[in-house]
Amino acid sequence: MSTSNRRVKGVSKWLQRTRKRSGSRFRRSGSGAASRVRQSVALLRRALALLPEDKREVLVLSRFQNLRYEEIGRILDCEPGTVKVRVYRAVRQLEQIYNELAGEKAS
Repeated sequence: MSTSNRRVKGVSKWLQRTRKRSGSRFRRSGSGAASRVRQSVALLRRALALLPEDKREVLVLSRFQNLRYEEIGRILDCEPGTVKVRVYRAVRQLEQIYNELAGEKAS
């Protein structure tokens, strides 16, 4: 599997979890499924853009570049445990921003 395919698959799984937590359904069948995926990806991009740079950086390295916490720690000059906490906090903030944007769109 290519790196770009892993990234898309990782983002899709994240979107499914996020939408499930927020109470909406992620359906792959039906005529609007592709449109809903495009809308979700657009919301995710907006949410990533609104994320503070330090949190966006650690998310990109861990989730999109698929680097291990040890590798990220070497890049950022910190311990793997610190990286793990930063990733956790970044994901939570990204989820919050995403849900706020999704709520605005639904209004």
